[in-house]
Amino acid sequence: MDVVEARAHFHHRGETIRGWALRNGFSPALVYAVLAGRITGVRGQAHHIAVALDLKPASPANSYSAQTSLGKESENAPMS
Repeated sequence: MDVVEARAHFHHRGETIRGWALRNGFSPALVYAVLAGRITGVRGQAHHIAVALDLKPASPANSYSAQTSLGKESENAPMS
């Protein structure tokens, strides 16, 4: 998936990017930055966001994924 598809997915589901970010424990500003391509998601929370948005694969050493990886429930989701 690319950023255009990720944004379209939010629009199709009627979900706000801010709402998704807050529900998954991410900074909305950082999610917007990843979706805009200003931050590549190489490490840290930006990487977790990119993985949760299916913009990049999860690294084998890190099985973290968000509660709703754009619509998919995860077994490894952090508990709120």
